[in-house]
Amino acid sequence: MIPFIHGTKAGILILVISFATLIFTEYTVEKIFNDTAYYQTHGWPVLVACGLAGVLIHLLNMRLNGADYRDNKAERKHLLFFIDIKYWPFVLPAIGVVIGLIIEFHVKL
Repeated sequence: MIPFIHGTKAGILILVISFATLIFTEYTVEKIFNDTAYYQTHGWPVLVACGLAGVLIHLLNMRLNGADYRDNKAERKHLLFFIDIKYWPFVLPAIGVVIGLIIEFHVKL
């Protein structure tokens, strides 16, 4: 078994959703602003993409574990990098903030 997929194989969907939202956001931002370098020089699109991925992963978690997943004692564990799926909606926006700040301050220096 692959180390970062533990329990069910739904953990890999976290990666798929995250990369899909990043690619979708890059494409959308570049089309809206008509600038192919806008996504790489501004941090807010990464934050938006990570926030959107967090929302989608939260919805996936509710779908996999039921609407009352917080009360379900026998819920399945869906892990990615040994982090349960129910924590990823909070981890991803935090990663987006860090990456967004790095992009903003690196470009401005």
